[in-house]
Amino acid sequence: AKMSMLRIANYLLRRLSASHHTVLCGKVMMFLAYAFPLSERSGVNLLGAYNDENTTEFEDQETFDQAQDEQVATPVAESSGAGNPLVNYALYQNFWQLQSFFAAKPTRAPQGCVSSAERWSSFAEVTTVVLSAFE
Repeated sequence: AKMSMLRIANYLLRRLSASHHTVLCGKVMMFLAYAFPLSERSGVNLLGAYNDENTTEFEDQETFDQAQDEQVATPVAESSGAGNPLVNYALYQNFWQLQSFFAAKPTRAPQGCVSSAERWSSFAEVTTVVLSAFE
């Protein structure tokens, strides 16, 4: 019964357009997250496969500021009445710095967030800044 439910949910996710049916896709994923434990075999990377070719190109301060100036102001992108964008370059850097903590292989442990006390405190600080921006 669990496997058939998983197959149906995965089939539904493949059939739905992620750009047009985002709410339904999110609800299906939330259902799967609540229905199956984290240790479920289908959700665990058993082979330990990593994407070593993933590189993220970061914008410099000038390119980021130009993109912010060109972007059309929306109610989501504006702060409450002040007219200042909520996303600044510091938040941009912190948000993408989280990728370095999560993308670290076990063989590259010095890059992970639990490799040392300094890395853990840096991870906690960056996470706090990013999460506070989304509150």
